[in-house]
Amino acid sequence: MEAYLRGLLVWEAVESDVEAELPENPTLNQLKVYEEKMQIFNLRKKFELLKMKETENVKEYIDRVMKVVNRMRLMGEDLPEKKIVEKVMVTLLERFEAKFSLLEGICRNSLFKKLANALQAVE
Repeated sequence: MEAYLRGLLVWEAVESDVEAELPENPTLNQLKVYEEKMQIFNLRKKFELLKMKETENVKEYIDRVMKVVNRMRLMGEDLPEKKIVEKVMVTLLERFEAKFSLLEGICRNSLFKKLANALQAVE
């Protein structure tokens, strides 16, 4: 092992217990950026495909939406609250259609929390 590390000219770093500064590897950086972009792309896709299940109540659905939204925001994706509200309104089940006129008045300029509370009250 020592001979191998001497051949790579890194044995001194092992003996001195000092972390050697590694040169930047553009290939590794490009891979990291690509992986992050793919994660964001997959989260966007997952967000767009979210729909409320028949067996699900409003709280469970909103929790699923917010889980994806929070992961997107952690990755640096800026997702306006208006888009989240629109997504939830569009993907609600038919049983909420009768309540849409009431909910639209509440949700035009409201925050996501107000929508979630209104939906849970209606349910």
